[in-house]
Amino acid sequence: MKNKELIKQKILEIGNKKNIKTVFEDFVICAAYAISNSVYYDQSKEDQYLAISSKYQNEDLDGFAEMIAYLTLEYAKENPRDILGELYEEFGLFNSINRQYFTPEHLCNLMTQITLENIDVNNTIKKKGYISINDPACGSGRTLLSALKYLEKKGIDLDCVFVEGDDVSLFCACMTYLNLSLYGASGVVKHQDTLTQKVYSVFYTPQYVYNKKLHENMQDKSGIEEIPLA
Repeated sequence: MKNKELIKQKILEIGNKKNIKTVFEDFVICAAYAISNSVYYDQSKEDQYLAISSKYQNEDLDGFAEMIAYLTLEYAKENPRDILGELYEEFGLFNSINRQYFTPEHLCNLMTQITLENIDVNNTIKKKGYISINDPACGSGRTLLSALKYLEKKGIDLDCVFVEGDDVSLFCACMTYLNLSLYGASGVVKHQDTLTQKVYSVFYTPQYVYNKKLHENMQDKSGIEEIPLA
């Protein structure tokens, strides 16, 4: 059975006792908090994690752990898919969460190609030490993943690529964070209102926290401050 089907099966199993939408959201948010706090501790995230997990029995939390394992196995593949985004769509969650619809993968790939094929990425990295990519309404992070895959196929060192995803939905921000973290991307995901620039919470990927070279280049050349570094 494929990783997506295994995750879906587990969500349905736990969801029979609660609610599929709630279980899927809680799993994604708890998984994001767990990874985030493992590299850059935030007490507010820990408090929210404990509040959510307290609603579940131990066997259900074991199910959450299994789902994280399946998701990790998906990203061990050569060409991992956005299975969280796919499940979001299959469960019909776009009907109840801000009417958000995700860009199909083939369109993400097309936009990536159109955008990046006319940019001399190697020259940009040579001059700045890195290249940055931002999606101000990131959804599940599908467009950012498409860009990372494109650059990787072109032989670009992803440690020289900084990605940022922003979304007004905490659930979506956490999906993006999980996808980027498990892909090994150096990036930041913000739960924020992009229009007003009001930031509610920030998530740093593990690779970003440990990427000292990228941190130094960004701090020296872009003026970005308060980048956590292990």
